[in-house]
Amino acid sequence: MQKVFRFEVKCGRAGDLLGTFVADDAKVAAAIGQTVYFEEPWGKHSGVEVTLALEHFEILTDDQDFIATLGKYGMGHHGNDPLGIIADRAMDAAG
Repeated sequence: MQKVFRFEVKCGRAGDLLGTFVADDAKVAAAIGQTVYFEEPWGKHSGVEVTLALEHFEILTDDQDFIATLGKYGMGHHGNDPLGIIADRAMDAAG
């Protein structure tokens, strides 16, 4: 079942990593413990590496009608998405 997740990591003076995205529990669970590099989230030369933890993710809703509406209008993703970075990294590794 798809859910809308909020992603948040407090990075001190640099700022916070924030994002919302649609995913299922299994993909979020698989991401826990992985280290992800966010390239320039606050502008040039501002990369940060984060080891993902459960507290970085919050379920906002599992309302399937709402999630379908988000998808219909292309609004299922906003801001920083660690699952997207993990998926890109897997595709790069696969060649």
